[in-house]
Amino acid sequence: MLSLEQALLKFLSINEQLLIPNVGLLTLSWSSSEIVGSSIIPPLPQLQIRPQSFTLADRYFYGFIAKEMNITQMQAIFAFQELSRNIETELAQNGFSVVDKICVLQKNDANEIGIKEVLIHSNLPNLQINSDDNNTVEVLPELELDESATETNNYLIFVIIGVAILVICIGIVLLFHFKVLH
Repeated sequence: MLSLEQALLKFLSINEQLLIPNVGLLTLSWSSSEIVGSSIIPPLPQLQIRPQSFTLADRYFYGFIAKEMNITQMQAIFAFQELSRNIETELAQNGFSVVDKICVLQKNDANEIGIKEVLIHSNLPNLQINSDDNNTVEVLPELELDESATETNNYLIFVIIGVAILVICIGIVLLFHFKVLH
């Protein structure tokens, strides 16, 4: 079970957009990765925000948040609306608001909301390449798949095996069919 902020980060990472009512539309893009010496600099997140004050309820968004947080869709709606109001209030009172795990928003003198700091990259590991005399490369740390990715891979393997068996059976049937006719 994830917190609301973790679920929002996951949604933004997957969909590359997150609309916060009366605040704006966050859009995520990634820079290219680079190799510098013996280190890999992973792709870094880049966030942009565009003003957008009106939004319609998005069943997919609230369903996603509800599933990730293990709560009802109605609870997800209330939690996100409360977070949105808190962000809006903090921006009005303090001129900035921290959207935990995602970014720090800041209001300028013209009352425009911008991104002061991107926090997503702090959740990414740094990779170090170790090379020995045999020109083998070891990348640390080892990345792990979550259970849902493993389940998806298992399902895809099952489907591929099923299709392969079906093709073999059709081939056998056609082979016997042509042998009987000739």
